[in-house]
Order: sequence, then C-alpha cells, then structure tokens
Amino acid sequence: MRTPRGDAGALDPSVYRRMVEVSDDGILAVDGHGIIAFANPAAARMLGRPAAVLRGLSFGVPIVAGGAAEIRLLHARRGVRVAELRAASVPQGDAADVTHIVMLRDITRSARTRSELQRLALADHLTGVGNRRAFLALADQALKVAEREQRACLLVFVDIDRMKAINDRFGHRAGDQAVVETAQMLTDTVRDADIVARIGGDEFCVLLTGAPGRPESLDEALERLREATARLGERTEFPLSVTIGDARTEPGEHWTVAELMEAADARMYEAKRRRDRDVRVVVIGDGSVGRAVREAVGDELPVLVLDAVAELADRVSPVLTDVVVVAVADLPGTIADLGTSPRTTGIPVVAHQPTPDAEQERMALDLGAADVITGEMAPPVVLARIRRVLGQMAL
Repeated sequence: MRTPRGDAGALDPSVYRRMVEVSDDGILAVDGHGIIAFANPAAARMLGRPAAVLRGLSFGVPIVAGGAAEIRLLHARRGVRVAELRAASVPQGDAADVTHIVMLRDITRSARTRSELQRLALADHLTGVGNRRAFLALADQALKVAEREQRACLLVFVDIDRMKAINDRFGHRAGDQAVVETAQMLTDTVRDADIVARIGGDEFCVLLTGAPGRPESLDEALERLREATARLGERTEFPLSVTIGDARTEPGEHWTVAELMEAADARMYEAKRRRDRDVRVVVIGDGSVGRAVREAVGDELPVLVLDAVAELADRVSPVLTDVVVVAVADLPGTIADLGTSPRTTGIPVVAHQPTPDAEQERMALDLGAADVITGEMAPPVVLARIRRVLGQMAL
C-alpha cells in the first residue's frame, strides 16, 4: 500500500477544477459587491446563460453564509426556477474583501411537487373546491379584513338533502354526482372573491363579503343562491335538493368562523325540521290502508293518501317522500309505476295485508317490498315497522 507524501496527499489543482466542471450543482464565485466572478457549467445551465456572459453580472440574491435557503432564479429561456442555495465566505487578503462560494441545486421539480401537495391538502379531491382546512383559514382571514374595512359578511351552510337515500336508491356514482353538481352550482352562483368549500361529505360552506357601503348586496347574493338551489334538481336525473342556513355579521361586529358556522348550521337544521314536517308517508290506493296507517302513526308522521302513483309527482315532491305504503295486491303495479321515472325509482314501498299470511309476505318481500305490515298489528308495531324503513333511508 502506498502512503501519501507531502501535504497529506494533496490533489493536483486540475482535479479540483475537474470536480467543479462536472458537478451537477451550480457553483459560483461572487465577490463582496455581489458580482459573479466565476460560474461552472451547471450554474450556466441553471441560469440559461453562458459562463462568459454571467461573469461580471450582478448575482442579485442576498448571500448569507451557512445553512440553506430556497430562492427563485430567472432562467433565460425556461422562466423561473427554484434552487437551494448554500454559501461559504472566503476572506481575500483585506479583511473587508470577501468571496462567496455559492452552490445552487435545482429543486424546481420537488418544489412544484411540494406546492401541488400543499394545494391538494387544501382542495377537496372530488369537487376541486376548498376543503374544511382551507375554509377555516381563508374565512378567518376574510373576516378579519371585513371587520377592518367595516364590511358585512354572510356565511351560508349548505347540506345536501337525503344523501344516504340518493346513494341507496341510485348508487354511489349518483351520490358523487350530487356532490359535484352542488359544488358547481355554488361556484357558478357566487363571485370569484367569495369562498366555497366542501367541509363534510354532504356539507358545504360559502362565505360572502358585502360590497363597501352596500349591505343590501348580501341580501341580493343570498337571493341568487336560493334561486340557484331551487333549480339544482334540473341538473340531475334523480331528485336533488339542498337545505341552507345562514348567519350574518354587520359592519364592525366581531365573529369567529366557528361562531358563524355554528349559527348557520343551527338555522340550516331548523329549515330541515320545517321541511321534514312535509309529506313523509304516502299511502296509495285502498282507503282502508290509509286509515290504518293514520291510526298507527297518529301525529308521529305526516301521512297523505293518494289514488295513484301518478299523483305523487303532481301533489308532492318525490324527494320529500320517504316511504310509500300500498295494499299487497297493488304491490307489483306500484313498484312498476314508481320505476317509470328516475325521480321516483327506488322509493321504498311497504306492503299492507289485511291478515297475516307468511307465503304472501314472502312473495311481497321477493317483489321488492321494504317491509310488510298487517291489519292485525298493534299500532305501535306498525309505527315501528315504518320507522325502521325510514331509519334505513335516513340521512
């Protein structure tokens, strides 16, 4: 084995020059005035200019020795590049004279990846609008600006009605479509400056900021939003509606995002309760079945008796009809009639038979009945059966 001689085996200067030339990292020598004195080939490629052209130009970036910094560089042809900068300072004779050895590593690709990951962390993957984290951050900032500028704000809480029923009756693809269409309706309706986010599976929040000196602008915006939500069902082949609740700040008032969301959420649920006092159970055909169901459910659930399925679309909104009750003899025709329209397909049907009949009950269930009730059941049992079906469809 050969032992290095002299200066601990010091390499020939030509080896150092070669190391600098072949390095994938850009290496610059920058004098104390920020002027580039040397650039290796990698630095020239990174900046898009020949080394000879770079010499004598201002580096244009503050240099701090030690540690690493992420900087933006303007490439002559490829635009802005992102680089990691590391620097070491080498005194040159006079203590005031220094040369900075600057090393640049192109991290443009990783920086873009990081930026995309950050964007995805704040975006809802299905709709592309902001997610809950994005809403909390952006809304907090918007409320502070509005308070400082004496502007009113309006937070609108939007909840898709009967999301579980949509998934159960029309499939999860329809459920995804319901979410996407709702997000699109909201972004189409509000201004670009307003904030739209999906904060839960079937829940959205919108923050609207009023125009300076025009508090009525929020009323106008809310009215446009209500009109757009009323037309939401026109976008799909299945019943689609939303319930909204709103909370408002007046100029100079201080509200947190959480307080506004809580207030709007409470108003939204109150609106749902008012809506759910509409038709929940529809009895079709036999009047005696209607009387039996009314007697069983009492004031617990609203009941409407219709002569035929065709009246369902004329008299009530199918999206508000949770269950249909029909005489067992009419079951096949009722299920077939409900299946003729996408808006009524899949509404659960409970069959009613005058007396218990195991074979008839089995046939009704095979035909697609969600459950079977009989005229001899005690009212609490009938109510429990209907509630069980409602529970399966509840949201």
